[in-house]
Amino acid sequence: MIHAIALALALAASAQAQPRADFGKEDQQRLQLFNDCLPMTAFVATINQQAEDLGFDRASLEASIQRRLAKDGLYSNDVERNRRASLGLSVYLLGDFYLITINYVKVVADLYNNFAPNIVSTGIKADRHRRGEAEVRENISEALEEFIASYRQVNATACASPGSHQDTPR
Repeated sequence: MIHAIALALALAASAQAQPRADFGKEDQQRLQLFNDCLPMTAFVATINQQAEDLGFDRASLEASIQRRLAKDGLYSNDVERNRRASLGLSVYLLGDFYLITINYVKVVADLYNNFAPNIVSTGIKADRHRRGEAEVRENISEALEEFIASYRQVNATACASPGSHQDTPR
């Protein structure tokens, strides 16, 4: 039963609109992650009771992801300035299983329809944990590192240019 719940959560979290057939993986990743290397806000979107019972708390998780993003100059706590991009972390524990999602949300202007929908890029890790909190924390770190590597790859030119929009040094 827990396997089915974890799988259903993972599938629901990863559902995305399908792009045109000629729209390649690199194009899709650029659409999802390109943001001219602007810093983003970061927060814990969801943490379930079982995760809290194991030792996770919203404040320490938020501080951890904010510090990691700040290390690369990708974090700013200026919510008003950065309302166009944010990173949200969710942690669910279900028995011996965990589900971690990292959602990057940015506002994209649609010039044809004159509105700004959100694009969400999700990194998902789901598995059975055998070592408790330490193992889940390691997997949160890995998921965050994978997101940062993808974000920096897509934004490489903007992040490397002098006068990039970053407020903090890398």
